Amino acid sequence: MVQQDENILTIFNTLNDAVVLIDFSGKIKYANKKAGELTGYSEDELYNRNIFKIVSPEYVSNIKKKIEERQNGIKSKFFYKIELMTKNGNTVTVEISSSLVGSEEKENRILIIARDITTNEKKEADIQKIANFNYIYNKLLRLSYKEYDLKSFLNKALGVLISLDWLSIEAKGAIFLKEGEYLKLVSYINSPKELLESCSSVPVGKCLCGIVALNKEIISSFRPDQTHEIKYNEMEKHGNYIIPMMDEREVVGVLNLYIPRKFSPTREEREFLDGAAKIIALIIKRFKIRNELNNSKERYRMILENINEIVYLVEINGGPFLGEMKFISERVETVTGYKKEEFQKNPELWFSIVHQDDKEKLIESTNRILTSGNSDTRIYRICHRKTREYRWIEDIVVPKLDDNNKVVGFFGVVRDITEHMRRDNEMKLLQSINNAINRGTPLEHVFQMATDGVRKLFNYSTCDIYLIDMGKNELISTAFSMDAKLKNEIERISKTKIKDINIPLSSKSSFSRIIENKVVYTTDNIMSVFHDYIDIKTPDFLIEKLIRRLGFKYFIRVPLIAGDKVIGVMGAARDRDITDEDGRVLKRFASQLAFAVKKAKLEETLRESEEKFRSVVETATDAIITTDISGKVIFWNRAAEEIFEYKEDEIISKPVDLIISDKSLDAHYKDIKESTLNSLLQAGKRTFEGTGKRKDGSEFPVEISTSTWEINNEIYLTAIIRDISKRKRIENEQVETLKKISVINILDRKISSSLDISEVYSTFAEEMRKLIDFNRIYIFSIKNNDIILETTEDFGISESRIDTENRIDLENTIAKLSISSLKTIIRNIDKPEISEDRIFYNDGIRSYICVPLITDKPVGLLYISSIEENAFSYEIIPLIEDLSIQLAIAIEKSNMYSELKKAYDELKEVDELKNNIIANVRHEILTPVTVIKGNLEILEEDAESEECRDLLSTSKRYLRKLTDIVDDLVAISKFYRKDFELNIKSVNLVSILEKALEERKTYAEEKNVDISKDIEDKIIEIEADERHLKKGIINLLDNAIKFNKAGGNVYVHISKNGDKAVIKISDTGIGIPKGKIDEIFYPLTQLDSTIKRKYGGTGSGLAVAKKIIEIHSGELRVYSEQDKGTTFELIIPLK
Repeated sequence: MVQQDENILTIFNTLNDAVVLIDFSGKIKYANKKAGELTGYSEDELYNRNIFKIVSPEYVSNIKKKIEERQNGIKSKFFYKIELMTKNGNTVTVEISSSLVGSEEKENRILIIARDITTNEKKEADIQKIANFNYIYNKLLRLSYKEYDLKSFLNKALGVLISLDWLSIEAKGAIFLKEGEYLKLVSYINSPKELLESCSSVPVGKCLCGIVALNKEIISSFRPDQTHEIKYNEMEKHGNYIIPMMDEREVVGVLNLYIPRKFSPTREEREFLDGAAKIIALIIKRFKIRNELNNSKERYRMILENINEIVYLVEINGGPFLGEMKFISERVETVTGYKKEEFQKNPELWFSIVHQDDKEKLIESTNRILTSGNSDTRIYRICHRKTREYRWIEDIVVPKLDDNNKVVGFFGVVRDITEHMRRDNEMKLLQSINNAINRGTPLEHVFQMATDGVRKLFNYSTCDIYLIDMGKNELISTAFSMDAKLKNEIERISKTKIKDINIPLSSKSSFSRIIENKVVYTTDNIMSVFHDYIDIKTPDFLIEKLIRRLGFKYFIRVPLIAGDKVIGVMGAARDRDITDEDGRVLKRFASQLAFAVKKAKLEETLRESEEKFRSVVETATDAIITTDISGKVIFWNRAAEEIFEYKEDEIISKPVDLIISDKSLDAHYKDIKESTLNSLLQAGKRTFEGTGKRKDGSEFPVEISTSTWEINNEIYLTAIIRDISKRKRIENEQVETLKKISVINILDRKISSSLDISEVYSTFAEEMRKLIDFNRIYIFSIKNNDIILETTEDFGISESRIDTENRIDLENTIAKLSISSLKTIIRNIDKPEISEDRIFYNDGIRSYICVPLITDKPVGLLYISSIEENAFSYEIIPLIEDLSIQLAIAIEKSNMYSELKKAYDELKEVDELKNNIIANVRHEILTPVTVIKGNLEILEEDAESEECRDLLSTSKRYLRKLTDIVDDLVAISKFYRKDFELNIKSVNLVSILEKALEERKTYAEEKNVDISKDIEDKIIEIEADERHLKKGIINLLDNAIKFNKAGGNVYVHISKNGDKAVIKISDTGIGIPKGKIDEIFYPLTQLDSTIKRKYGGTGSGLAVAKKIIEIHSGELRVYSEQDKGTTFELIIPLK
């Protein structure tokens, strides 16, 4: 896993995109190298830095919201553009996406990938700004055509300018017209009253606007000059941008913009404002001309000869273009290439140079002017005499009326708007290309549209596009646009089809320099250009010959740049000079086309992803469907066809309730419809169970997992549907199994805890009833080949009329067949032919199951019965047989218990007889022993010889031994019958031990065994029955003496050990074999017959000693080694 993480981090550091990992508080836990390069921070500076400190403030709240949604498990869309603040204070625009990552137990991190799109954003913004500028220019021109009052036009024009989105919404403005040595305020918007009162008419040299008018230069002032006579009052808080409105070299007025912030326009914005001022100046001039035309014909001539537009006057004497050209200004020669005298001689010359496509439109406009008497503005193309280039003109026509308001001619003002139209058409072409890109038009078609459009729009001879193939290290011909004749000529000389010309990227070619330096390349040495195309072995004179035939000299190429890489080259050629404007134009188109390539690659990647997704979807084993919010199916995968048996064309656009038969999805759709957009994703996520319906109408259980998504404000729902029939069947089987196990456990506990077989029978019947529907069970036991009814349990019917003493004869019965075959038999009683049928039929039964109850032998029969016919199926037999095992065990246990109880009762009688015999024997033996003992003592006193006294003494000793044996037997009997009494009191254990030693001193001497003692404390008090405890110690001493060797030793030690008193009695006797220690405490037991013959005794002494010690809450331990001796350790609690 560690190696895998290192590999992932290595991959991250090789990416061109910034990668950061943040926790839910926004702290950065990892940042790759690109993230550092993008923000200017080192990786150490970024670590644990809050991401909100490097995100522009306007995006922080949205990012926080998305992180909270991720933390709450909402996988909402997290893919958009934001701005980041770099370490040096700049901003960069990035496009980000994110996903959740973490351990298998918990996803607790957010991975963010950011791509720098600042350059693309700027290029797109520049293109859009140019389009906006052209739109404003056109709007100003359209206003001038609609308005006949200069002041009204200036007010509307000023309103258009101060409403620009890159100015402040609180911008103010004013327009001053120059009248001699004074500036007169003619238009204002949002300007303060003080300014209007003080600036209604001001000498040119007394204000900033006047200085601009004098110097013909723009002034950009953040605060007005307070030394000037005019006091701006609250306008002091504003910045000024003052532009002279000039017509050629003459200042006609001043445009003054007041910006309530620091205003530093870009070069493009300055050029736009300057252009707008010039257009307004031109329109002002036009208004003045129009006014002067209405005042004086002579004045018309004087003015019209000195303006830059073409001015003409035609008097009609025939059709729309049949009349006398009374006047036309000399400017016509510049625009058309014809002298004004030529037009005056030939009135139809003007119509002849109009572009063929525009002639019909021009005729309609002229007829409309003649019939309506209203002015009109026409825009059309005319052909230049020398260059043969068509130029766009704007023709403003005002009808000339006689006293009867009849049109007898018209005045016209013609302005060359070729450059304006070219910019406008350029924007239209760029927009068309952009629309084609957005529609997903194939890349080669987009490129061909671009080359054709650029060539025609800018009158290039050729226009081409090459894309780089890095694998082959060459440029691949992608799109060419040129005249067919020119194309054939190039292909003939190069002996290669245009579409097949691929250019190697050699170090000498201009292509390589463009790609390496990312610069525009222009040349008037067409030879170097053609060496790029044609084999270098082609003689130069052939190339020069080709150039002369082709008729162009100048060439330009610009790189296609996507991101920071050159992906191709766009070029154009013509026979006129290449200007900077050509470079700017081609760069705009190259930028658009590079974007198209990038978009196409992204779409290709997306298509591949979609294909992979579709492959996954189509190979999925679960049905995957997508519906709209109304529930109509719009997607249907292969697994859905297999599960629901509908083909795709049979279900698409059909309602989803065709396949989901219950209301589970209906409620879900209702919840989604009632959800807000913010909660839509959460509302759409749900997993629930429903009922599916196949084409044939059969229903089956399904599990449905849904999610919702939104595209273009349309909501869709995707559902993954799984057939869970098998799972449900298994679950049901598991439920039945659990029920069966539960019943078995209950029966097992009942059998284990109860000795009453009738309780077991009742419990069995009740638990069986939970699993199987029946009315009565009969339980028979088998005893001595008789089938005896033990019990009946009734459910829902009256009690059975069968007597429990009833027996079933095994001959010719279902019982015999079931026992002999060891099989369960289902029986329906149609005609009661055999004994069980007759018995059960008379008891109201119409069908039953006979189950043999078997352990290692048949122990009984179970009959489960119903008053209904055909009430049982063979599917329930395994369940009944499993449970019947417990019943068979219970019956066998009951039988065993009965047998054991009978044996116990018999043993109890024997034990009582034994105890009575022992008690009688003690009485019968001790009475004569006492008499004998007394007589022996009398004789011992009168005995004269030593020999006689020894014999009498030996007889007394054996009488005492006989008494001890009888006492041991009686004690054992009492201990096991718990028929003994204790006289517990406080005693000195040391005193008891010494008395026992004194009593066994003579016995030890007779056995030639030496007894030594070690007493640490003279007084050790305990709670005990002194007589019984001394008896136990004596028995231990007897054992140590008896099984010792002649000349052996017995060592007795007594001490305290915590809250216990401990007596150790050790001997040097024969010891106890390993594994035989436990046997020495069995009553009437010695280890073998050899010991019994050699040492004698009943073998009950140790058993009596152990019982005595245990009833004193003590413990007797034994440590022995054969042939070395034994130690008994007696432990008694202290007082």
